[in-house]
Amino acid sequence: MISDRIIKALQIYTKKANVAITSRGNDAIFKAFEILKREGCKNILFPDQAGWWKCPDIAKKVGLEFAFFETKDGLLDIDLLGKFVGNYDSLYICSLGGYYVEQPLFEIYQVCRDNDCLLIVDACSGIGVNGLCDIGDIILGSFGRWKVVDYGNYGFIASNFNFDFNSLVVEDFLLLEKLENASIRFNFLVSLNFEIKKELNNFKVYFPESRSLNVVVEKNERVLEYCNRKGYEYKLCPFYNRINKDAISIEVKRLNFGGLDGK
Repeated sequence: MISDRIIKALQIYTKKANVAITSRGNDAIFKAFEILKREGCKNILFPDQAGWWKCPDIAKKVGLEFAFFETKDGLLDIDLLGKFVGNYDSLYICSLGGYYVEQPLFEIYQVCRDNDCLLIVDACSGIGVNGLCDIGDIILGSFGRWKVVDYGNYGFIASNFNFDFNSLVVEDFLLLEKLENASIRFNFLVSLNFEIKKELNNFKVYFPESRSLNVVVEKNERVLEYCNRKGYEYKLCPFYNRINKDAISIEVKRLNFGGLDGK
């Protein structure tokens, strides 16, 4: 069955025993937070930017207290994390913060484990990529529009914790195909991002050396003209899902690749 192959692919990518397909990414987050409650967690930390704006509302619904931790323009500081993470039960972070900065997930996980803090990683931006979708206690993501796996529907959750819910059954070869080609699409977008960063090197580009699916650059009329000329969609910041600065997020991840267009 195709659904079994989809689950198997996600087990390999995440290195987790238990995988479930959910109705959407937000449903995966809800289920992850319910697991945290079941495991005795009372609170959770979210980044002050480069996160997902729905998370606090979902935490409230589940009954988790939450706080925000300071980042450096979206990048988590390991030294700073070590000073306060011991006061919290869980931490949520995106493997590519705001799609523009790669988080040091291995180091983050080590700090969390040393402080008995469970790590939840949103891997929408790195499915199929070693180091971006296989580190953490719970891995989750979306297959929605403009994701690495841009199927247009559903999400997933993966963990070694037992699930008290069933996986949805998805018998669509297109989803399997997009999963199998995830790293190819990722590498295509990363390569294009580096090209854009090089073309914009006369402007302040945030984290120019980082792998990314979006380019975040200082707000400037000439940058907007560049985007319009190239046909790149963009978001104006500050914007919680990206960066809390006057900036422009060039939404490179919205581009299609290799004929595997999203639904």
